[in-house]
Amino acid sequence: DTNSSKRIESTNSKTNSVDTTSYEVQPKDTKFGIAKKFNITISDIDSWNPLVLENGLQTGQVIFIKKPKNNNPAPNKVQHSPSLDTNTYIIQPEDTKYSVAKKLGITVEKLELLNPDVINSFPAGKSIVIKNNNSSNKEITSPLAAQYTLLPDDTLYGVSKKFNVSQLQILELNPILKEGFKEGLTILVPDQKSIPRELNATKSSLVSKRSDLEKKLVLLLPFNIPMIENDSLKSTSDFLKSKEGKLTNIALDYYAGSLIAIDSARKIGFPNLKIKIIDFESRKNSNNLKDILQKNDFSDVDAVIGPFTNSQVEQTAQELQKYNIPVISPLSSTNGKAYSNVYYARPTDELMHEVLFDHFKKNNGNVIGIFSQNKQSNKELSLAQYPDLKLVSLSNKGGITTESIISLLKPNKKNYVILDTEKVSLILNTTNVLLSLKSKYDIQLVVFELNSALDFEEISLKRYTDLKLMFPSVTKTNKSGYYESFRDKFKKDNNVNPNEFATRGFDVTFDTIIRMYQEEGFINSIQNQASEQLLSKFDYKKINQGNYNKGVYLLQYMNDLTIEEIK
Repeated sequence: DTNSSKRIESTNSKTNSVDTTSYEVQPKDTKFGIAKKFNITISDIDSWNPLVLENGLQTGQVIFIKKPKNNNPAPNKVQHSPSLDTNTYIIQPEDTKYSVAKKLGITVEKLELLNPDVINSFPAGKSIVIKNNNSSNKEITSPLAAQYTLLPDDTLYGVSKKFNVSQLQILELNPILKEGFKEGLTILVPDQKSIPRELNATKSSLVSKRSDLEKKLVLLLPFNIPMIENDSLKSTSDFLKSKEGKLTNIALDYYAGSLIAIDSARKIGFPNLKIKIIDFESRKNSNNLKDILQKNDFSDVDAVIGPFTNSQVEQTAQELQKYNIPVISPLSSTNGKAYSNVYYARPTDELMHEVLFDHFKKNNGNVIGIFSQNKQSNKELSLAQYPDLKLVSLSNKGGITTESIISLLKPNKKNYVILDTEKVSLILNTTNVLLSLKSKYDIQLVVFELNSALDFEEISLKRYTDLKLMFPSVTKTNKSGYYESFRDKFKKDNNVNPNEFATRGFDVTFDTIIRMYQEEGFINSIQNQASEQLLSKFDYKKINQGNYNKGVYLLQYMNDLTIEEIK
């Protein structure tokens, strides 16, 4: 039993008497704490354990806490054995890594150390190791992380620089750090071999350096409180069902996520971050927003997040252009007008298509398109972006035949087949034809977005896994330990799990704050720095004097029914 509070005694096999006493180092141990616990000195620990402590005190080490006899070697770390007796657990459909770890009384990091294959996925039905049940003292060494004990002056920025990794990578491995840095705490840092590729070959990861400077962020959100108070004919519940009410609901969710980002930013090193929340009416013909922008002083503001709609973002940008204040549009998926001070944080549909076609070009693919009659605008856009696109003509019944596509396929190339439709019959028809040809051709099915037709109950998921269905997305699907910590905090504060708008609120707000505190400021940070937050990445690109986020994930269905990012 490797109980965390148990000392492991080393006995002489001949006399059965205690020869020396050793101790297993625990996650929050320090040499000072161990010395005090066993009434010895730090120099005693160092002199009795020269080999074990060469690289500093580490969780899982076994050290002498009494002077060993000369013929007794110092205890060493015992390597992980493949024949360990273990306790296992079957992942349930509703399980997450965080919920399983909490249920079993271990950390997410420990769960991932025991099961490296669940770091990027957590599929239901999989059997995982939940406890090392061997009586020997063993250290489980992660192939993806090393251990480091925090020193008195350590900061998130300093540790990230010391190990040449991003701050987000450290936070993902150590959700406990959201509560702040504590001297003596042992944390995990990514092993150099496991560090993922940078978001962009020409851009570095956005990092934060602690700053006591005062910066001011304004959240311009359509809570519509004046409308609710002034509408005597509608109850609040009736209002929330209206068009403006739906925006109010989105604003409330978004704001709840933003609050956690603000709290996290202050804890990791920006104590003087100032926030101002401004409510306005979202009605098209209302002058409320214009009045607010003219009556409030924005001269000392470093960035504005909001509003949600393009027309109101553009109105805000015009009013604040004289101050050159960055205005971040957090949610709009359509191209807004290009203003030098507007930053569209959600990748537009056009940019998502562009990332997809760039992937095809990079892989020298043969690209074929199948478009429903009501998707002609997408067809024209696709032809403009990728002139080599080959089109499959639909039959009079609105389907395709083997003959209509086989002449377009190439046997020695990757064949990307784009299917743009909301018709279940065309999905069934197309997948049937492609599956029948898959043994002769390398085929991958592609869609521009996941829609309800693709989820139709009569369409087997196996069709998508067999054809490695690919699609662009503004969010990733693999939830990290960092995300699960956010979700737990959100649920504790709001009694519900975060939806897409709450998560978006965190991601956009946190990225904005980090950019505000860059030495070169928000505006210059977009030229050479990208960031990845809970579920989104931010890689801004200047297009026609406007600033648009090109942070898109390419995802595909895998054989084990999971969805993974295409690197």
